[in-house]
Amino acid sequence: MDTYIKFEDLIHADLTVEAIYEGGPKDNVSADPISKLLKCENMGGFRILGSKKKSSL
Repeated sequence: MDTYIKFEDLIHADLTVEAIYEGGPKDNVSADPISKLLKCENMGGFRILGSKKKSSL
């Protein structure tokens, strides 16, 4: 049985294995469900935190 989470319920939804998260009605980034689930913005993509250079400790 598939679990579907509606776009308007995403802000309160938990991440669940094999759940299907519906996108919004617009045809742009604001309809992307991942930003609502993770409570963050993703317009610039996912980036590493900090520097790529190895620190010399």
